[in-house]
Amino acid sequence: MNLYKNIGLIVLLSGLASVANAQQNRQPAKPDSLTLYYQGLARSGTTEDKVKITTGLKQLADKDEAGITQATKIAVAIKATDMADSLRNVTIKRYPHGQAAFIKQYNELVSVKATAAEKEKKYDLLIKQFPEPAQNADVAYDYARSEVAYSYALEGNAAKCEQWVETVKSPSYLATIRTMNAQTLASKNEFATAERMIRKSVAAAKSAADAGSGNKDAYYANVSALANVLYKEQKFKDALTFATEAYEGSTRKTGSVKTVYALALTANNRGKDALPMLVEEVKAGRANADIKASLKAAYVQDKGSDTGYTEFIGGLSSELQKAVLAGLSKKMISEASPEFALVDLNGAKVSLASLKGKVVILDFWATWCGPCKKSFPAMQMALTKYKNDPNVKFLFIDTWERVPDPAKDVKSFIKDNKYDFQVLLDDNKTKVVDKFGITGIPAKFVIDGNGKIRFKLTGFDGADDAAVEEISAMIEMAKKTI
Repeated sequence: MNLYKNIGLIVLLSGLASVANAQQNRQPAKPDSLTLYYQGLARSGTTEDKVKITTGLKQLADKDEAGITQATKIAVAIKATDMADSLRNVTIKRYPHGQAAFIKQYNELVSVKATAAEKEKKYDLLIKQFPEPAQNADVAYDYARSEVAYSYALEGNAAKCEQWVETVKSPSYLATIRTMNAQTLASKNEFATAERMIRKSVAAAKSAADAGSGNKDAYYANVSALANVLYKEQKFKDALTFATEAYEGSTRKTGSVKTVYALALTANNRGKDALPMLVEEVKAGRANADIKASLKAAYVQDKGSDTGYTEFIGGLSSELQKAVLAGLSKKMISEASPEFALVDLNGAKVSLASLKGKVVILDFWATWCGPCKKSFPAMQMALTKYKNDPNVKFLFIDTWERVPDPAKDVKSFIKDNKYDFQVLLDDNKTKVVDKFGITGIPAKFVIDGNGKIRFKLTGFDGADDAAVEEISAMIEMAKKTI
């Protein structure tokens, strides 16, 4: 069963995107000589070479499972989508306990929207058909177990979440999963379980660091996460104790370590110490609701009243705007946008040509993509800001989905989150994502009224205010090119 190691790692890495803060471009692997040969045949486009492709890939597929897997990869590389789909189906029928069958069933568990109970049943089915190697922990199966645990956490079922978290076998991954699920449970007000789980992560990280097998900063990150849970639990004194340990001990006094420390300081009436750190977060556009509330509280603690606060926060917003504008002029480009026409969730056809004269913002995303979904609150803020501007159009292009008919899940996601997005559906037949040369999502494009791409963005760093300012500035700059 060692064949699952590699595919398990691939699935794990794609799945972990759902909890990451940003996603970088995925660089395609270098094609081997055989793939290059078939790519050359595909480029020629002659009838003779098309026959060579069909005959050659059939011969390769008829060898064994490795052969048909390679033939499928080549079909994908030469963009022969129908052939690749056909080969996948043949592989699963011919090798029901093989790699392709495993991937299909695995993705049914980790990629398809379902209740936690349904995911638990899918896990049981996976284990029954593809027993886990007994000799050591398998990263693919650990991720499958963590998927079930996280689904229960999202539903606020603390007992089942904790039960499934503790089935993860890899010690290092277990610590990560405990912390992640503890924070999710804390957001559901399941504080007792969240605190218990994260204290286990802290203890394990400390043992590893003390033994020299663990990273000290990883330990302090867990300590900071514990402080964050205690802060949400309104155990402010304890929160400050752990937040101080994390901030003073970590070599990375940035991000959540600094933010949690500043929040805990403010909650303990030490606003004067917290104010400079909170100001940095606001100026960088990383201020969430907690930071904004703490900023005002810290200001009052430091100044003795809220006199002058409106001017103070206005100045910070102005600095953010200036910082965003300063970097945009260097990013502005002028490339002809590919033409496209797609259908939205209501069945209406939308084309770029029909939007001539408008600034169009395209956001390529998928329901499984964590960074995509993390960027959506900021995109909703930007959309709301321009909702009455007839010359600005936002389009959200759903792509790279892993299920045959994703429309239902897409509709449910948009409705559940109350987004006002017009979503277009891209698939293996329309391939708009390929026309734009996208290798990683989220990917955003700002197109001016003349059909020229003016800005490209990939990934999301989690800073909502900065993202809104950046998109707004790009829109205004694109307007001036018309």
